[in-house]
Amino acid sequence: MNATAVLEQQVVGVKAKEKVLKLITKQLKQQKKEMLCRPGLHQVHHYEDKSVYTDLRVCLHLPASLTDKHISLNIFTRNKPVDPETVSYPDTDRLFYKEKQLKEMTKVEFDVSETLKELKELKKVTVEQPKLGKVIRVNQQTGAFTHCNEPEQDIKDRRSKDYGILVQVDFLINVLSIVKEFGDKQATFYLNQETPYRPIAIYSDNVKSMVAPIRYNN
Repeated sequence: MNATAVLEQQVVGVKAKEKVLKLITKQLKQQKKEMLCRPGLHQVHHYEDKSVYTDLRVCLHLPASLTDKHISLNIFTRNKPVDPETVSYPDTDRLFYKEKQLKEMTKVEFDVSETLKELKELKKVTVEQPKLGKVIRVNQQTGAFTHCNEPEQDIKDRRSKDYGILVQVDFLINVLSIVKEFGDKQATFYLNQETPYRPIAIYSDNVKSMVAPIRYNN
């Protein structure tokens, strides 16, 4: 590889990093109500082998090269700034499935750009639900998406193993947009076939992520 190619890669890398941090900030803003009382999570945490972001719905393991230090995302003015260096950050490794578990799940490989396009089109015809936002259903056997425009009570009454995994469409869009910024063209969904209450794992060459489904207490 010549010096020009290396320079071009570095420039693209810087732009990608900026876009990724903007997308992470967007994800955090969409969780404002739940995250206001958790200022310790308003950051991208840096480790030697990875950079990590997590909130109540999404967990991201990203390349360590994203940043060389912890980055504060103090976007809510009600909170006092939190020094990331002083925060006891959660152990996110335990949130991810073990290799044995992944082998027992539905594995769906997909094109990142095409799937992003599909999700954005589906979002347009999905009704905004009070408290839930725009919810879609992910088929646990095929990974196919359908909108979920039923009233909240109908969703509660109809939950079953075969009903599909319910998830906010914006969270999937955010995650796949981040995957795309790292240059990954292909990724894989891992879906639990036995219960709709387990997170969707999304793996690509540079990104490992978990997206939590909508759950009900009743």
